[in-house]
Amino acid sequence: MPAFKHLHLETSPSMSQDSSTLPHRSLALPVELWHIVLSSCSPADLYLLSVSWGFFRTLILADGMKVLEKAAIRAHYPLCIDIFRKYLEDCSHLPECLKPRNGKDSSTFLFVMCGGPCTVCGTWAGGPPDSSHLRVRVCGREECTARIRSKQYSSPYWSYTDFPDEYLLPLEASFWIPYTIDFKAFDVQSAAEVGSGHAPHVERPYSRYLVEDQDQAWREVCDVRGGIESMFVSEGDPWKLVPGDAKELRLAQVYEERSKRHRALERIYVHVCNWRKQTDEAGQSIRDANVAILRGIALQLKTSLATLLEDPLTQRILAAHSRDLAYAYRSTFRHLTDPAKPVPVNAVMQGTAKLRPRKGLKGRKHSTEGLHASGKGDASPSNATKRVNPRRNARKRAMAQRGAPSYKI
Repeated sequence: MPAFKHLHLETSPSMSQDSSTLPHRSLALPVELWHIVLSSCSPADLYLLSVSWGFFRTLILADGMKVLEKAAIRAHYPLCIDIFRKYLEDCSHLPECLKPRNGKDSSTFLFVMCGGPCTVCGTWAGGPPDSSHLRVRVCGREECTARIRSKQYSSPYWSYTDFPDEYLLPLEASFWIPYTIDFKAFDVQSAAEVGSGHAPHVERPYSRYLVEDQDQAWREVCDVRGGIESMFVSEGDPWKLVPGDAKELRLAQVYEERSKRHRALERIYVHVCNWRKQTDEAGQSIRDANVAILRGIALQLKTSLATLLEDPLTQRILAAHSRDLAYAYRSTFRHLTDPAKPVPVNAVMQGTAKLRPRKGLKGRKHSTEGLHASGKGDASPSNATKRVNPRRNARKRAMAQRGAPSYKI
């Protein structure tokens, strides 16, 4: 897979400090030039552009979304059309919005592969999802990766217990409870056989099952069995729902439908894990090169590299460039500040840092004449510099709450 060197909108979405001038500047460029620019963007960047403004969305969705489809192929993303043809019977149970149409991947599937909000922190997480039901995403922050694999979010056993040979949930639940895989220890051959044939595997190696869905299964089984008091722990082999009981029979039918859908989504997830493993191996040298740039910045700031790597935004930048096989520019890390004089990244957005004096026509400062006469304040220069656009500050505060970085391209 080739390495690119391009600008990441994913970790620097602010294309201009004053976005009100963006439409005018964009329309001034020929459409053909925009097609050339979009052809070098990653799928995550194209998704962000498509939701930022209708002009970009029209360009990206035009002509059957060829721009987005070519970007996915360039990034070697798994395509649903290929998986659908290979596992036709299993993939027939996919949601209709994900199924290929007219021999092409659906727009919903392509956007699902592009990215979405991080399950832990809510910031943008580019790339395909990281769970077997394609709903969990993790950004490049090390804290988010650690938390998604903690007891708060996942468990090493599907059985709702802390031991491998004890089962609180029935066997039927093991086939639909979603999970995440440690892709670095991922084995494609063993994963391809999970849940297939006449003897499906109950346990999945290197996997952690999502606690939220385990809680759902636990509540459903308790309702069928008549409460927690009637529940029991099965040791040795997992227990099964009783077909003779009407309530348990209906629950078994519901679980069977969920298992079919999960199996179809699981086929896609196996290919996603394979893509992650190959990309991680190919992107290691690129990550080392980007860290080398960061090491030079650390020397310039007279601090340690470990200190700079603790910055969550730096972690996201390194992960995004490594995922997209893109070398970073030195200016990519310009948000870093001198650790000896720490200033919060979002200080300007939150109004806690000093703003530069605004300038009027011909580069002159705003006049302070008339302030005494009007009785609206002191005529000192410090008061004059605080005259800022309140609407712009409100927009910056909203971006800060969403976790957007404070620097611009």
